[in-house]
Amino acid sequence: MDHVLTGLDFFERFGFAVLLGTLIGLEREWRQRSAGVHTLALVCGGTSLFVMITPLIVAPSVGDPSRIIGQVVTGIGFLAGGVILRQGSDISGLNTAATLWATAAVGGLTAFGFYPQAIAGAVAVTLVNFLSPYISQYMVAHSQLVRDVNAQYKLEITCEKDAADKVQSEILAAVSASRLRLDRISSEHVDPDHVKIAVKLMLMGRDNDQVINEFSTRLKGVAGIDAMHWDTGAKLD
Repeated sequence: MDHVLTGLDFFERFGFAVLLGTLIGLEREWRQRSAGVHTLALVCGGTSLFVMITPLIVAPSVGDPSRIIGQVVTGIGFLAGGVILRQGSDISGLNTAATLWATAAVGGLTAFGFYPQAIAGAVAVTLVNFLSPYISQYMVAHSQLVRDVNAQYKLEITCEKDAADKVQSEILAAVSASRLRLDRISSEHVDPDHVKIAVKLMLMGRDNDQVINEFSTRLKGVAGIDAMHWDTGAKLD
């Protein structure tokens, strides 16, 4: 922006920013993500507006439009942070947040009149969002590690009511000492004197039978356990 920003320049750059934001949003809308055409068109267009404020209000020799970009990036960071959600160990919204951030950069390029670079950025963002799920699926399907680790187990233990707390503590300790990963643990009364503890586990790696046998042997020595039943290959629902 080394020249005075005319009205034609302003509308051309703003319109182009909205157009590129819309194109990025179409792919997101198709995948039914939270940030679609509406959001990304506003982010891209809004970024271009912020960047063009300086040359509109001061002479090019006085104001530096690039200085406002840092503030825009900070603001987009807060917006992107709002779409990231965490539920337990699962985190969602990271791709949407990254798309918002990258779309703002496309809007900034458009505001400076760098149309080829802005188009390249928009195409790159769209292609990454479109192709990455297929790449991830391919890698998971052809990963030797994934083929080996998807062993799932359900363990049901019937124990005396007074020993239930100690049994659950021993289960957690046994899981920590093994390669088993705890997915869920719950308990219910089967009669006034007994409790059934249900444990869902996942096992990473090979030699699973040995790990299960060692785990069972450790629990069999716990006082108060009346019965123990394994269900191999249980679905974790």
